[in-house]
Amino acid sequence: MIFNYLKLTVFILSVYFLNGCSDNNQNESTLAASKPAKLLTIKESNLEQFLRYPATVKPQKSSDLSFEVSGIVKEVLVTESQRVNAGDVIAILDSRDIKESYNAALSQFNIADKEYQRMLKLMGTNAIAKNELDKRRSDKEVAETKLKTAKKALEDTTLKAPFSCLIAELNLKEKQVVQAGSTAVSIISDGLMEATINLPASVIATAKPQSASNTAAFVTFVFDPSNKLPAVFQEANLNADATSQTYQVKFAFKSPENLNILPGMNATVWFKDPTSTLNDKGLVQVPLSAIGIDNEKTYVWKVTPDTGTVSKQFVTLEKSATKNAIIKEGLVSGDVIVTAGIASLYEGIQVHAWSEKQ
Repeated sequence: MIFNYLKLTVFILSVYFLNGCSDNNQNESTLAASKPAKLLTIKESNLEQFLRYPATVKPQKSSDLSFEVSGIVKEVLVTESQRVNAGDVIAILDSRDIKESYNAALSQFNIADKEYQRMLKLMGTNAIAKNELDKRRSDKEVAETKLKTAKKALEDTTLKAPFSCLIAELNLKEKQVVQAGSTAVSIISDGLMEATINLPASVIATAKPQSASNTAAFVTFVFDPSNKLPAVFQEANLNADATSQTYQVKFAFKSPENLNILPGMNATVWFKDPTSTLNDKGLVQVPLSAIGIDNEKTYVWKVTPDTGTVSKQFVTLEKSATKNAIIKEGLVSGDVIVTAGIASLYEGIQVHAWSEKQ
């Protein structure tokens, strides 16, 4: 029985080693049949030509609003985090006393105005002296000034949003006594945000001021890194920070409706490297040695990942290509192409990555 067990063990081991050798021979045979080639995996060139720096976010516009008159809060029409449009009413003060003052001023103005108009008619008949008319005109102007002051005080009992915004902080509640000039509500611009970064002198030195406003840039957040929010250069502080020797640069961007971008959040600003030679549109860049021509059409040899075989992939080039070919259409991120020796390739041939050991 022991003898039979040994025979079975020897048989299993023999099969295992034979299969192993067969697999190794097959792999070596496949590798030998394929052609070594320099390969390039297409990446997002627009990211490769961009620099990135951490940024802090704040609203592009913010304001602390206050009543210009003192009084008792009659009604609060908003809540914190609420979006409001320019001109929307935020809160109203009890205006009874101020309205009485306005009505009194209006009445005094009407009397002064009528008296002035009466004197003006009498002046036409030479029934009164000119200085009497001047006195009535002065009385009217004083009454008019008091009316304008009373009207503004009445208008100031209503607090309105100066621009479309978010209610960041509300310091009001009904029946509360507020003093003129004390902060009643803090607002921030709705969707318009500002990202601030600090750039080293080496980057500032290579920037082109004349095209700064057209700098291609975008902002990303760690909680949604694939969402690239277009950003626009706003301004740069040309005085370096004494400690870090960096320069503060600001970019503006619009917060998307599906995200709550709030002040103080950390972000990343990406902008085109001033020293980059890539196309401003961020198109794919490949070596000219990878480009072939077939009946006046340009192509590259694209590698099928599973089989390692190549096939022609026709592409459209940018006319401004110099040392490298800039691809407008035909390739996407993740594609693998052959970058050298393309003249010896043909449809369906297998290739593998060339290395110095081969």
